[in-house]
Amino acid sequence: MRITYEYHNFVVYHMSSLKNPDRPMGIKILSIWFVIEGIYSFYQNSFGIFGGQNIPDLFVDSLLENTLIAYHLGFGFFYFIMAWGFWDAKPWIRLPTIIVLSATTVVTWILFSVELVSAFESILDTVLMGIVVAYLMTSNVKKYFLKQPIESKPMKTRYKIIIGVSIPAVLFGIFVLLIALNVTHMNENSERWMIELEPHLDLSDDQLESQLREEDLKELTLYRVTTLEDYFESLNPNWLQQAREVLDSEHRFVVYIDENHEYSKQQIQEIFTDVEGINESRHLHDWIFGRD
Repeated sequence: MRITYEYHNFVVYHMSSLKNPDRPMGIKILSIWFVIEGIYSFYQNSFGIFGGQNIPDLFVDSLLENTLIAYHLGFGFFYFIMAWGFWDAKPWIRLPTIIVLSATTVVTWILFSVELVSAFESILDTVLMGIVVAYLMTSNVKKYFLKQPIESKPMKTRYKIIIGVSIPAVLFGIFVLLIALNVTHMNENSERWMIELEPHLDLSDDQLESQLREEDLKELTLYRVTTLEDYFESLNPNWLQQAREVLDSEHRFVVYIDENHEYSKQQIQEIFTDVEGINESRHLHDWIFGRD
């Protein structure tokens, strides 16, 4: 009898929630908006069935683009959760929504700082998110979400878990985005040099990077070192095949340095070849295309 009674209450509640006269118009508008935004995020960044990209072509070589795709897909998924939580007046959804929407404004201004979004988009996003967050702080909305009191211990535990996970997840997302922006900036503003070690040396890219950082590279700023083979792997498949056929990657590395220097190519060659164990150094593109 108890199971039948609880099942009856469950069905009555969910049937009544579809025609809930207490659901504020603002909540209805936000729920619909969240669904539209979620579909749009998947349309732009996900499956071909939505008109977007196919999964094999979805991820590219750029760390920044991959990070932004993952960001939009994750946020698109959260839009659907928000729409469901708002429509059903889930008491645990309001605070995570405020946190995530506030964080998206921070992300938008980070992207604006590197000219990936316009000032208009940044201002519009800030205004819209500000209005939504302010609305979610009103007493009318708070009462709506507290129609289902968080009295049971499982519900309290679930509420704390969701709040506890959402804050670190948002902070981690922003942290990863900042790393991606920094790496992208480093790659776009770097000059690449091919370094060939003497045959008897067998160093990893990390070992060579550590050695170069201890050497006198004058005023050159060293970003990173990778093996030539790994560099080839970052190229598109056609380039990769051609490069492997004509270029020997053994004992060769790609060194990334800051392009803002006053040295000629000959001077940089001399700086690198003066390092013990380096047999040859060439500007990467000149070396690949056989230029002197």
